[in-house]
Amino acid sequence: MKKLYLISFLFIVQSILAQADSIKYQWPDLPFNQSKGINGTFCEYRDTSPEGHFHNGTDIGEPDGNPIYASLDGVVHYIGNSGSNSYVRVRTQVDGKWKHLTYLHIVPNPSLSAGMPVTKGVTVLGTIYSGQGHVHLIDRELAANATDYSVEINSLRNNGGLNPYFDNYPPIIHENTLQFKLYGTEFNLPSNGLSDKVDIIIKLEEQNGSDGISRNNGTFIAGYRIWNNDKTEIVYEPDVNGVKYRFDSKPLDSDVHNVFVKGVATLSSPVYILTNGDGADYINQTGIVNPNYFDTSLLEPGEYQLEIFSEDTRENYSNHFVPITITDEDVVPPSEPVLLALLNADNANSVKIIWESNAEPDIMGYRLYYTVNATLTDWKLAADENQLTNLINEYTIESTDKFIVPPSSPAYFFKLAAVDSSLNESKFSDVYSRSNYNSVVDYPKALIVDGFDRFGGSGSWSLPTHSFNTTYFGALTMYGNTIVSSAANEAVEEGIIDLNDYQYVIWFVGDESTNYRTFNTIEQSKLASYLESGGNLFVSGSEIGWDLDRNHSSSEPSDTLFYRHYLKAKHIYDGNGTMNRAVGVEGTNFEGATINFGQSYPEDFPDDIDPINGAETVLNYTVMRNATEFRKAGIAFTGNFGESENIGRMIYCSFGAESTGSFASMLSLITKVMDYFSIPVSVEEKELTGIPVNFELSQNYPNPFNPSTNMKYSIAGKGLVSIKVYDVLGNEIATLVNEQKTPGYYEVQFDTKSARIGLSSGVYFYRLITDDFVTTKKMILLK
Repeated sequence: MKKLYLISFLFIVQSILAQADSIKYQWPDLPFNQSKGINGTFCEYRDTSPEGHFHNGTDIGEPDGNPIYASLDGVVHYIGNSGSNSYVRVRTQVDGKWKHLTYLHIVPNPSLSAGMPVTKGVTVLGTIYSGQGHVHLIDRELAANATDYSVEINSLRNNGGLNPYFDNYPPIIHENTLQFKLYGTEFNLPSNGLSDKVDIIIKLEEQNGSDGISRNNGTFIAGYRIWNNDKTEIVYEPDVNGVKYRFDSKPLDSDVHNVFVKGVATLSSPVYILTNGDGADYINQTGIVNPNYFDTSLLEPGEYQLEIFSEDTRENYSNHFVPITITDEDVVPPSEPVLLALLNADNANSVKIIWESNAEPDIMGYRLYYTVNATLTDWKLAADENQLTNLINEYTIESTDKFIVPPSSPAYFFKLAAVDSSLNESKFSDVYSRSNYNSVVDYPKALIVDGFDRFGGSGSWSLPTHSFNTTYFGALTMYGNTIVSSAANEAVEEGIIDLNDYQYVIWFVGDESTNYRTFNTIEQSKLASYLESGGNLFVSGSEIGWDLDRNHSSSEPSDTLFYRHYLKAKHIYDGNGTMNRAVGVEGTNFEGATINFGQSYPEDFPDDIDPINGAETVLNYTVMRNATEFRKAGIAFTGNFGESENIGRMIYCSFGAESTGSFASMLSLITKVMDYFSIPVSVEEKELTGIPVNFELSQNYPNPFNPSTNMKYSIAGKGLVSIKVYDVLGNEIATLVNEQKTPGYYEVQFDTKSARIGLSSGVYFYRLITDDFVTTKKMILLK
């Protein structure tokens, strides 16, 4: 192992040569000449800002209220008063250059002012701010001018900075966190099957003591190299001596997630991408950490040993070997495909799928999977790459008995995977749903549009795909007889799907916001046309108002016009995490509804909105806007849109309804939505003579109900009218109407207490029968 010691020595020499600033100074807290414990190291990860950043100093533990002294003689350069982030900056002249030290998280000494001289170990700069428990010391490289703010450097450097500093604890390499990922993706590669370009990811910790606060810090030096299998020779070493990172100076904060894994690394868990950057020297010179990788094609296929190493500023060294196998086989799967539409094309049990072709040149085709389970488990194959070839991007299966594995019960839920020429299968697309009937039916058509593309970063949903469509589908199916299909918003935008083919459209956008755009100009135009044609639209999304009803860098001229005249809303407030429940407004069709959301993913910014241009508030948050009114969560409108004379209906919820963790909440909401869409237009609007043109049975309200519910119906001709209630087995439960009726509008109540037998929670049906008309609707009793 002599070679290892030599390499370690080279690291130290290289580090010393790279550090021109050798100014040493005493500790800022008593005793001044005694080494201290470190709570936070230079350039470790900080997730205390929205996008994360490098820690630009050293945290020295000290009780609240204790004094902090100048570490060098100098002059007060600046005093910043900003609560817990207050600080004093001192400049010191050294051989014609200037050293700046900043003491952060202190209450500045009120007797100090800019320009006053300070003496090391004598002048009290301030006291530790309450609740901080440490001083954050920022050291900067020597500058030519007194006012220059040079780059931050490591105050624990071996040949300068805080002195004395003793550390006998080597860094910790967390072997169980090691991951190999295909470069730039989330696809994991096995250690015995590495190919192509690879990201190496691992957690490394600096430690300077045995307690927890001394162990969760970032490291100083980190790198890797490849040895032959018996570890007698290094066969590959990136950059200089394999050193990828050596944090002498702070890189650009914009590159922090090229060093630390975004969404994984935290303040107490420093997880590094060990393969990024162009070497420690380049990073220290430029501050730039470029994306990079371990290129396995540089080595012959075979077995090797990967060495991962880490070292602190006091030459404490750790390393770990991992056996790896490099292969020239194609083990890299394609990217997940985009499922554009899943349609019930024949009003029975056919399946038509439309997808976006993958860009990879070796795509062989696609595999369509289905499940009959609402739990989205036990997936079976409906069609494979022999049918869904790379030459097409849409396909229709005439009936479910034509599936490769025919289902034993109705199949509702589907997802798509891509397959390449090496039979590597991709991750799955979003899960979409469609209705399944044994024979052709003549029910209204509904389309669920998935406009929720945002994931990761500052978004609430972290994964590239989701199954939120199925939540809406389940509630819509429970409501009543409807032919449901699903589509991505891109399918509508590209003209693949025509909204006007559907009586009902449910469009959800999750927490899409300004960067992803909730509705672009093409989508706005499509939706405006749909409403002008008399469509029924339900929209759900938490950032729609934030995106469309204010000016920002991505705004379009049509945004506010669409938001205020078609969604009939005005944005009031961006919202917060306490706004996590919506309730129906008394006296509206939504009375009695309760929707708890922010459960399947955090809903931290649901918009507070006001209805305008004739709309009404139908849902309130349970948080007060002021002393007299609640913040508003949902609005509804029935009437004319644009210059059209057609009557359209629109409901807009300013939160992500799919984020509810309760199916009962979603069912309550969708039931109210569909009830609203089913309310007959007033007699004056529908027929001025007061005589109905058509027979009609409206959806019961409330629904779900307990113990009673009402049904409105219209009779267009004189005759015998019967309305009866049945259970799911077809047993008659109650007769509500059985008499001669003249043309007109009627309403009847079903009270479960009047039924012959006690009724349990579940689905029931009510049927209107006349001489010329028969129809049945579904209702839900929830006790």
